[in-house]
Amino acid sequence: MWKGRPGYVLVKEEDEMGESDGVATKECMWCAEDIKVNAKFCRFCNREQTAPEQPGAEDVLYEGPGHFPIEVFLVDLLLCCLCIGMITGVMHWWEYHNRRYVITTKRVELSRGTLLRQRIDTLELFRIHDIRFVSSWGRGTIILSSNDASSPILRLGIPNARQVFDKLKVAVDQARKEAGVMVRESM
Repeated sequence: MWKGRPGYVLVKEEDEMGESDGVATKECMWCAEDIKVNAKFCRFCNREQTAPEQPGAEDVLYEGPGHFPIEVFLVDLLLCCLCIGMITGVMHWWEYHNRRYVITTKRVELSRGTLLRQRIDTLELFRIHDIRFVSSWGRGTIILSSNDASSPILRLGIPNARQVFDKLKVAVDQARKEAGVMVRESM
């Protein structure tokens, strides 16, 4: 039903159930405009109507490639001078080029390999008993030590390693608390 006064804009009156003319509506969670109940996107602000993240959800801290370690390049350059390094340089480049890291607030995942053979290592953060940051040649590396049999020491050579290291330290402590793991301090 339309109501209004002369000289004013007509406003569509809604009933208490959020229905106007038999169409069920709800309020957009972003702009507060009325949209259809089953709408996936708001027609006013074009934002997706998804539920907010659950508390304790896993946030991705870093996802992307690692950087090529300069130390390996220098060794390869020396071997290249001996006419052997060309092949090993390509092999090392291919090995590091195919590494992918996914670091979240719950785990570290490293995938590496080629088209024929690929290996994925996953390390839960509560299993880490030591985390260190090392910087050489202007590049940072995060070193994770754990009791994991498949990869007791995991080196993460990634861009912005210092910022990821700071966030990862906090995430490791939080994961230990959530898992009820206590770390013995060395004397």
